[in-house]
This record gives sequence, structure tokens and C-alpha cells, in this order.
Amino acid sequence: MLKLNVADRRIAVAAGIGAGIGAIFKAPLGGALLSTEILYLQGFEIDALIPSFIASLIGYVIFAGFTGYVPVFGVMTQAFSLDPVTLIYYALRGILCGLVGMLYPKTFYATGVSSEG
Repeated sequence: MLKLNVADRRIAVAAGIGAGIGAIFKAPLGGALLSTEILYLQGFEIDALIPSFIASLIGYVIFAGFTGYVPVFGVMTQAFSLDPVTLIYYALRGILCGLVGMLYPKTFYATGVSSEG
């Protein structure tokens, strides 16, 4: 209907994905980044990053205007400290989670499972 070329359609789809994810999960930056990489197995649509971020931010503001600007998963009630030992623990845990995150798709694709069933 708008007679967009293929590249513009991909950007529009990525912006729509970013707006939806950013609004529902109240995470506009995460929605924008996810939308630019979800269309590809490797890499992401760099041309869609700015439009996706703008759409995601606008979607978040509109959605949160109706539902409230509170975290999706609740408010943290405990006080926590950022002493150096705790920060080292978090850094090690982050590295471990990153390694597991890299291993997961490699294991998934090595099993030969595909969406075509």
C-alpha cells in the first residue's frame, strides 16, 4: 500500500518489532537491539537501529503512560551493597553467563533441529 522497497520494508518491520518489544517489556533499548538482530541468524540490520530505537522509545512511553512507569518484574525490596568482593562475584557470574549464552546456540544448531521440523 505504501509502495516501499525491500530495504524500507525491512526497516519498518524492525521498527514495529522494536516498538512492540520495548513497550511490552518496558525496555526500549532492549527492544530496539532485539528488533535489529531478530531478522538475521548472524549480524543485524544497522540501518534500522535508529528508527527501531525511536519507535521502541515511543511505544514504551505510550504503553507505560497507561500502565504506569513501574518495573515489569516488581520492585527490588532488599537493600544491597556494592562492596568489591560482590562486584568480583558479579563479574565472574557475568562471564560464566556469557559463555553459556555463546554455547547455547552452538549446541542448538549442532543437534540439527530446525524450524522446518
